[in-house]
Amino acid sequence: MKEGKIMKAIEIRNKYLNFFKRHGHSVIPSAPLIPENDPSVLFTTAGMQPLVPYLLGEKHPEGTRLTDFQKCVRTNDINEVGDNRHLTYFEMLGNWSLGDYFKEESVAMCYEEALEQFLESANVDDALMSRMIMERKMFPVYFGSALRMNGVEELINGIDTYVSCPDYGEEFSAKVYKITRDDRGERLTHLKVCGGSLKSKMLIGNEKVNQIRVYAGDKFTSINEAVAGTVCAVTGLSETKAGQFIGAGGEDNIPVLEPVLNYKLNLPAGTDPVALLTSFISLSLSL
Repeated sequence: MKEGKIMKAIEIRNKYLNFFKRHGHSVIPSAPLIPENDPSVLFTTAGMQPLVPYLLGEKHPEGTRLTDFQKCVRTNDINEVGDNRHLTYFEMLGNWSLGDYFKEESVAMCYEEALEQFLESANVDDALMSRMIMERKMFPVYFGSALRMNGVEELINGIDTYVSCPDYGEEFSAKVYKITRDDRGERLTHLKVCGGSLKSKMLIGNEKVNQIRVYAGDKFTSINEAVAGTVCAVTGLSETKAGQFIGAGGEDNIPVLEPVLNYKLNLPAGTDPVALLTSFISLSLSL
């Protein structure tokens, strides 16, 4: 992809499928949005859902290496729809090994440099995997249960092996990733401090940070200062938005997704559309 060019959905899909097709995968079509033999859900909500029987051992007619794009309707986080990360209808891209290759080759499939290294040495070293994770080219997944102490050691070892601490700058900066409200209706700006430190009563723009909260589930601890690397929620900010970068050295995440559904609001008889629009604008500004 040329620098500065935004790829269309069909270009991304074809580029992905063709890559895996060149490496021995059969391209299979998307399953229906309404599952045919799964009464547990109303819609297909994930890419792996139609393939569960084959992941459990049933033979697939197209072989053991598959790649596909799956149409999905996401319902479990539908209340978050509206930013550049949460959608209602979308397509998931996937590549699948049904008892064929495992972790090493799966990692190699994520990145051309890793694939070259694997073909030369039958191995992808830890340093390259660590860089792939930092550059968001690979997303490791660990399974287990903290309550049962199952998989905890593997997770800690993985973090120790593959995660490196970034070099944070001394000047304050932060990335906003979510806006919510607490039980009392107070607006919360969830952010990660990316440089310097955030202090209580500090001015951000023309607004003052009233409180800094570090959450653990539904409970939180108030702190006076959040150093670089801290993920926290702050009160007192009314103009922040999800994806916004605060401070120097970063850019806002500008949504590049194109909507695939068009909406029309049918107003009840006698409704003043101008007054309703004003109310909607007030509501959006309060979020």
